[in-house]
Amino acid sequence: AAAVAPAAAGQMRASPHTDYGVLSILRSGGSGLQVKLRDGEWHDVPMLPGAYVINLGDLMSRWTNDKWR
Repeated sequence: AAAVAPAAAGQMRASPHTDYGVLSILRSGGSGLQVKLRDGEWHDVPMLPGAYVINLGDLMSRWTNDKWR
């Protein structure tokens, strides 16, 4: 599991989860986002100003027979 530090005042978090849809589009807005890769390890997603993160969801994985996930 990912190392979890105590939350700062006003900080919002989500527990480890998968996205059930096709894809999620996230605007890069700071550090803290991690992804679990096929190696089973959690990796930090780099914060790039003005960039977007495209996360493939469970439905995309199912549609592609786990080729894309």
